[in-house]
Amino acid sequence: MFEFKNLVVDSFGKAGKKVILKLDIKNHTIEIYDAIPDSEIIYFIANFFEIFDPKFSENIISKIINSNNLDDVLNSMKKVWELDDVLYDENDFEIGLSNNTFYFPIYSKTAGNLGTIILKGNLSSDFILNFLAISDAITSILEGFILKMRVSELLYSTLEALSKALTKKINVDEKLQEEIENKIIAIGEKFNIPKDILKIASKIYDLGKIGVPDYVFSKKELSKEDLEILNKHVEYGYEILSKIEDIPEQILKAVLYHHEKKDGSGPLKVKDVPLLAQIIGIVLEVVENKTPIDALKGKYDEKLIEEMKKNG
Repeated sequence: MFEFKNLVVDSFGKAGKKVILKLDIKNHTIEIYDAIPDSEIIYFIANFFEIFDPKFSENIISKIINSNNLDDVLNSMKKVWELDDVLYDENDFEIGLSNNTFYFPIYSKTAGNLGTIILKGNLSSDFILNFLAISDAITSILEGFILKMRVSELLYSTLEALSKALTKKINVDEKLQEEIENKIIAIGEKFNIPKDILKIASKIYDLGKIGVPDYVFSKKELSKEDLEILNKHVEYGYEILSKIEDIPEQILKAVLYHHEKKDGSGPLKVKDVPLLAQIIGIVLEVVENKTPIDALKGKYDEKLIEEMKKNG
């Protein structure tokens, strides 16, 4: 319910009992009871006081709707609205404004409570009212990114479990594996590959080795036939992961092609090697196989080789 001057706007048909937000605007106090009313009512109030700013929505909606992920959305909000910080918390806080911090819970009609957006900065009542006037649109956009993030986290935990199973099977050196994973992520970020993609790819590029017979890993020297069997792991990995719904194509190709070279000297003789696959491949060559970087010229992208030199 809204109340100011002698005008009452009550979306429930009766006065609420709990004040959840109080805003001081042009010598009037707006009190919101129980729950935030529909955006049409907020818009009416903002127009009544002549403080609604069309540019407030125009500047931000176009930015966040074209974002790649939730972090990009939060950074856009912070930059466009010139705030100190914009955060997302999975916990469901009550809506409120305190100490220049505004808590706005995200609620979806289909998915329920989705956490809270926290805005920090010099937040005026005018700002809060303009925000609430477009909050339905912002909530709709945030819903998609939050659900996508949660699916990504579920996928990551599933693949991490598979990765741990593989580690036990082939007796991986954990310190070496950590170094490889960190290097893949560090190099990949230099080429603007999303970190969530890199985190997953760095853990499961060799997942297909689960399908390789144990005796191959117990041998000190591998025969030609053993190598042929081992090289099948990229195809096994691709087959396993392609059955997982929503796994990014970028990861599938990295698993399939991470031993391929631009000169066609890899097991599959592929020359058009995706960048993420090249990053995994060159890191394995340098960190695991101790191959000199200069010996890899012509096999990987020149910019990638230069970046490897910088990062050692």
